[in-house]
Amino acid sequence: MRSLPKVKERIQAVKDFRLSSKAKEIQKFAETPTLFAQQTQPVGNPFVIVPIVSSSRRRYIPMGYVDGNTIVNNRVFIIPNADLYMYSKQAGDACHHDYVYPIAAWLVV
Repeated sequence: MRSLPKVKERIQAVKDFRLSSKAKEIQKFAETPTLFAQQTQPVGNPFVIVPIVSSSRRRYIPMGYVDGNTIVNNRVFIIPNADLYMYSKQAGDACHHDYVYPIAAWLVV
């Protein structure tokens, strides 16, 4: 990373941003600017991911079963510490749109 000037600038910007925070906990994270400050997902254990938004045209709700080393973004919900049995129950017929339609809110465009 040291041979990449843009990456080096970005890391320094993260460090400076964390040092300028009023929160003492965030200032401590300035010591490790290349790491995420807060872990909001399980590390090391597999989990199920469910998209926050899915098309009403789908006959099913897409889900994924990922290992604990996967980093997810803010566009999915997670079911932590899930096993393959839980994944199969969630991704199977029980989560079909016919089941979800009466209880879910629909996005109207």
